[in-house]
Amino acid sequence: RTNTTPRTGRVVCPRNTIKSIIALYKLEAEDILLTTPRYWEFHTDPISVMDCSAGTLLTIHYNLCCGTFARCSASRSELAKILEKMLSFQMMGQFCLTELGHGLDVMNLETTATLLPDGSFLLNTPVMRAAKYMPPTAPCGIPCIAVVFARLIVHREDRSIKPFAVPLHDGYTMAKGVTVKVLSPRGASRPLEHSLTYFTNVRLHLEALMDTMDKLENVRQGFFQQISRVVAGTLSMGVSALAPMKIGCFITARYSQRRMVTDASTGKLRPIISFRTQHAPILTVLAHIYVMEAFSKKCITLFSDNSIDFGLRHCITAVGKIGLLGHCQESLISLSERCGAQGLFEVNQLSVLHADMRGASIAEGDLLVLAIRFAMELLIGRIEFPEPNDPSGFLAQRELSMIDELRQLSTDTPPMTPIRYIGTQQSALAY
Repeated sequence: RTNTTPRTGRVVCPRNTIKSIIALYKLEAEDILLTTPRYWEFHTDPISVMDCSAGTLLTIHYNLCCGTFARCSASRSELAKILEKMLSFQMMGQFCLTELGHGLDVMNLETTATLLPDGSFLLNTPVMRAAKYMPPTAPCGIPCIAVVFARLIVHREDRSIKPFAVPLHDGYTMAKGVTVKVLSPRGASRPLEHSLTYFTNVRLHLEALMDTMDKLENVRQGFFQQISRVVAGTLSMGVSALAPMKIGCFITARYSQRRMVTDASTGKLRPIISFRTQHAPILTVLAHIYVMEAFSKKCITLFSDNSIDFGLRHCITAVGKIGLLGHCQESLISLSERCGAQGLFEVNQLSVLHADMRGASIAEGDLLVLAIRFAMELLIGRIEFPEPNDPSGFLAQRELSMIDELRQLSTDTPPMTPIRYIGTQQSALAY
C-alpha cells in the first residue's frame, strides 16, 4: 500500500510494483500481439488499479511500446533483442505519439526525423508545440526506450509519419539531445511524472526506423496501421474499469454494514445499509458489474476476431470503452456519495479511483470524440454492427429505430453556415 507514503516517494515506488506484476504474468510477445486471454486477464486484474501509477506505466510498456516492437520485429533481429529486454523489464518502454499542440489531430504532428547523407537520422522538435505530451519519460532508475512518431524527411520530401526506436535515458541521465520537463501533478489521482519531451539534433542509426522509407500510398489508412496498438489500448482502458467498480462496491457495502445510526422509533442501533437509499445504489452498481462483465467479454471476442474488418473492430473497442468507463465513473461518484465525508479521503480509494478512471477515459481516445466519430460512420453506412443475438428483441428493435431516426434527421437538416471568428492574429472557421 502506497497511499500513506509522501507523493515524492511514491513516484519511485511503482518500479518495484511493476517488477512484481511482470514476474506474475510473464507476458510474451505473442500474448501482446494477438491479445490472448492472458493479456486481457492482466488488464482486468485489480492489482493494476490498486496502484494505478504502476498500471499506467505497464499499459504503456506492454501494449503500446512492446506491442509496436512485436509488430515490427518479425524480420528485424535488432528490434527483437530490444523487445526481449523490455519483456523481462531490463528496459522500460514508452510511446511518444501525441504532442502539446496535436492531440486528437495527431496526424498533423510536427516532430521530424531527417535522413542524413551517411544514412543516419536527425530527430528534432522544431517548435515548442511539437513537444511529446505527456508520457512519463523522466529517469526512474531503469533504462528507457521509446517508440517516437515523427515525420520522415528524405531529400526535403515528407515521407509521412513513421515510428522510430529512440533511447531516452539510462535510468539516471537523459540521452544526448533529449530534454524532459516534468509536468505538475494531476489532481487527486495517483502520482506519476507526466512530462514534455523535446528532441534537439538527436542522432539515430538507420536501424532506429521501425518501418520502410517508402511514402504511404494511403496516408490516413497507413497512419492508423502504424498506431494500431492504440486501438487495442482503447479496449484495454475500457476493461480496466471493471476492477474499480468491484472495489468501490465492496468498500461501500462494508462501510454501510459497519456504520450504525440510532433508529428514532426503536432507540436501537441499525446499520445504514438497511435503508433503501443506501443499499439501492450499491445493488444497482452490483447489477451493472455483472452486465458490464458480459459486455466486456463480448467486446473482447469481437475485437479478437481477425476476420472482422479493422475499422469495425476499432468501433467495437470504442463502444466498449465508452460503455465501461461511462458506467464506472457514474458508479464511483454514486458510491462515494453514500460514504459521506469518508468517501473523499484517498485512503478509502473511492475518490482516487474516480480520478484515475477520468485519466483512463482520455487515454487512447477521448470518449466524446470517439462517440462522435463512430456515430457518424455508423449513420453514413461506413461501418455496420454485427447481427444481434435476437434481432426481434426490444433492445435490437430500439437500436434500429434510433439509427433510422438519426439518419432521417441528418438527411433533413440543412448544412450549417460557416461562422468566421476573428482572433488577435488569425481567423478560423468554426462549424
